[in-house]
Amino acid sequence: MIDVEEKESVVNEKNLRDKVLSVHVEHLDKAGILFSHSLLDEMFAEDVDIEKLKHLPGVKELVEQFRVTFKAFSEEFIRAALEKYDRKCKEIEDFETAVKKMRNKVCVCVFVCVFLR
Repeated sequence: MIDVEEKESVVNEKNLRDKVLSVHVEHLDKAGILFSHSLLDEMFAEDVDIEKLKHLPGVKELVEQFRVTFKAFSEEFIRAALEKYDRKCKEIEDFETAVKKMRNKVCVCVFVCVFLR
């Protein structure tokens, strides 16, 4: 009974993580920076020589150090780009609200002018 509950708990946690990741990836895609999420993994996946080089002394450590450094830069880039994207979305929303208000005022003015003549 406990094993079943533990398995369900693990499955639920995995589903939640997958859903959070999916939402994050969708946000990155809308912001036009989805590439930044998978760039390093794709670079290493396409590199056919990296596995051969890892057998040389010190290369494995250098690759791991590069991954850590690249990940830090990537996270900073993503953070800054998402902040900029969110500001842009807010500005667009504010602009659309202002245009809508002005259109409503113009409609009221036209309506009043037409019926007061």
